[in-house]
Amino acid sequence: MAQHHRHPVLAGALTGAIETCASYPLDYVVRTCKVSFWRGASARPAASRAPSLPGLVLLLPQKIQLQLSSFAASAAATQPKYAGVGDVVRSTFRQHGLRGFYSGASMFFAFALPRSAVRFTTFQGVGSSLRRSDPAGPLTAVERAGAGLITGVVEAVTIVTPMTTIQTKLVQSTERTGLVRGVRVMVAEDGWRGVYQGGTATVVKVAINQCVRFVCYADFRGRIASAVQRARGEESGTEMAQGAASVAVSLTAGALAGAVSVLANQPIDVVKSNMQGLHAKRYRGVLDCASTIVREDGWAGLYKGLGPRLARVAVEVSLTFSLFEIMSAAVDSAIHGVPFRTRTAGS
Repeated sequence: MAQHHRHPVLAGALTGAIETCASYPLDYVVRTCKVSFWRGASARPAASRAPSLPGLVLLLPQKIQLQLSSFAASAAATQPKYAGVGDVVRSTFRQHGLRGFYSGASMFFAFALPRSAVRFTTFQGVGSSLRRSDPAGPLTAVERAGAGLITGVVEAVTIVTPMTTIQTKLVQSTERTGLVRGVRVMVAEDGWRGVYQGGTATVVKVAINQCVRFVCYADFRGRIASAVQRARGEESGTEMAQGAASVAVSLTAGALAGAVSVLANQPIDVVKSNMQGLHAKRYRGVLDCASTIVREDGWAGLYKGLGPRLARVAVEVSLTFSLFEIMSAAVDSAIHGVPFRTRTAGS
């Protein structure tokens, strides 16, 4: 049957809120660790160092710092403030309680809710318009790809470009603290156009992201679910029963889809981050930025920050797709009284 979500705006907003609540404390700890004993931890340039936190490399700003290594290398060295990860957690809780782990979360919450809502609402609407196959069945791979591309463009223009521009500049600058003050300073210096720096690269990146993620998620989920059903001796190709196995399948498919999307567009993401930074005016455009990176850092420069971004995006996409299915089913059950049953977001 076609997988239609009756309230994608509400389900998407709830998904963004829960995903941010669940992941932000970890983001906060990693960011604090990075600033305290990665940046300025030694005299080596930032581009040649990587934080020795194998289980805690899931933070997007860390990825941006790696991609903007020319700025980080010139930053003034500072002494470590904490002795390690455990010290960060203990000190934060002792001084600020649980609220301390959500310090600086305003920007993430401000964009997370509308971003997820726009993404899933647009995909469902565009998917319905592009549907040329059986109206009672799921979208084909081609239909999902087209819907994903258009969804990415809409998401990039309305949410992602201003979000990542603000985020990148706040990460780079020590003077722009806080979302409201940071935006005020940016607009005063560069006008509203400054909030849309690197717009072309961002649109390309997000369009590729959503195209790959929606196609791969539905495909991986179907394949993994069929494998699980065969292992259980069940008939493959039928809808999985609600339960831990179904959630695990969604989480795995989301993680794989996120990883594939990172590998597909890492170079354009590096270009985007550099074009949205404080030194964006040195570039004449996307091609000039890319050629400058290759000339200064070699082809490997286009893959800076691949590891942290791969881990972070895999977790984010895994949670986002899984949570949207659960939230959509919960909203339908609460509003319409229908049986609680998850439905694939990529269909």
